Amino acid sequence: MEPRKILIVESSRNMRTAYGLMLREYPLIFAGDGREAIERLGNHLDVDLVLTGLNPGHYTVVELLGELREKLAGDAPAVVVFSSEGRDEETQGALEAGAAAYVHRPFLVEELKAVIAALPPRHFPTDDAE
Repeated sequence: MEPRKILIVESSRNMRTAYGLMLREYPLIFAGDGREAIERLGNHLDVDLVLTGLNPGHYTVVELLGELREKLAGDAPAVVVFSSEGRDEETQGALEAGAAAYVHRPFLVEELKAVIAALPPRHFPTDDAE
């Protein structure tokens, strides 16, 4: 998958900066929590991928996935979840709720990029489609 735009949901300003450096070849937007993520997605319909932790703030990741399905239906972007060691049950719950993949923290940039590249292509209307 080559995403048109990635939304990163992260409360830490330092981590947002780090993700911005790691993924600088992609157009990025950021949200500090789950509520802001939903708002941003409403304003950025070209987001193909959301990267978030298990607890994006104001929502669990399962609740965030539910909100995405409810508000965006078939146009919901793919979601990759950042997980920590020992949180396997929560990670499995996220996958069952619709997350496309997960990455264990800490991770190498190459690992994250490999997960992104391995995501199946998604159908989105192109600007020239009528």
